[in-house]
Amino acid sequence: MGMQYYFDVGLAERYSVDEAIFVHNIAYWCWKNECNGKNIHEGTAWTYNTTAALVKLFPFWTKSQIERIIKKCVEHGLLLVCINNQKAMDRTRSFAITEIVKCIYRNREMDFSESGKPFNENEKCYKETNNKPNSNTDSTEPFAVLPQALKPKLIKFIGDNQELADAFDGFLQMRQGKKKPIKTDRALTLTLNRLTEYSGGDKHVMAQMLDNSTEACWDKVYPLKDTAVPATDSTVIVDRGEDEW
Repeated sequence: MGMQYYFDVGLAERYSVDEAIFVHNIAYWCWKNECNGKNIHEGTAWTYNTTAALVKLFPFWTKSQIERIIKKCVEHGLLLVCINNQKAMDRTRSFAITEIVKCIYRNREMDFSESGKPFNENEKCYKETNNKPNSNTDSTEPFAVLPQALKPKLIKFIGDNQELADAFDGFLQMRQGKKKPIKTDRALTLTLNRLTEYSGGDKHVMAQMLDNSTEACWDKVYPLKDTAVPATDSTVIVDRGEDEW
C-alpha cells in the first residue's frame, strides 16, 4: 500500500489543495516534535527537511512546484520558514505552523490521530534531527546529474536565486531521464545563452522557461509565448554553433 495524504478541507477551499496537503504534513511533524519535546525553539515546535527529501515525500510534485507551494504558504501566513544553511545552494529549511493554522485546526476540532496521519504507520520522515533553526547541516549536493566540472559555471550563473536553481535542476533531471544529459561545457553554455537571450536577463522568466521545457520534455529552452524580451547584455557570449542535444 502506498503513501496516503490528508488535508483540511477548509484550508483547501480557502487556499488550495496543494497548500492544504503541505501544511497538514508540516503540522503533523511539528505536533509530533512538540509532544516529544524535540526541535523546540523559543516555545515553537519546528520540523525541517531538504528540498531533495521533500521531493521524495511528495513524488507527485517537482522541486519547482514544492518551492512555489512553500512560497504561497508563507505569503498566506500559514507557515514560518527558516533557512538553516549559510550556503545559497544548501537548502535545508525549518518549518513551523502559524497561529492561523493552529486556530483552523482547533476550530474544526481536528487532531492528528492515527487516521489523520499524513503517512502510513510504516512510513518514516526522511530527515528529522534535534538541531534548532539556523544550525548548519549537510544536504544533498545540487545539480547531482551535471558533471562536476560544469557546476561552478552554472552556480555562478544562477547566483542565489532559489527558484531558478530548482527549475534548472528539474530540467537537468528530465534531460538525464531522456538519456540526453548535458555533459559538455558547450552544451551548458548554449542553454545559458538561450535563457539569457529569451528572458532578457529576468531569472523568474528563465525559471518559467525551464519548467515549460521540463513539463513538455523538450531538450532545449524556448521563449515564453506573448512575452516581450527587452534587450540586455548577455551573461555568456559564445559561438552559437550546435552541440550535442
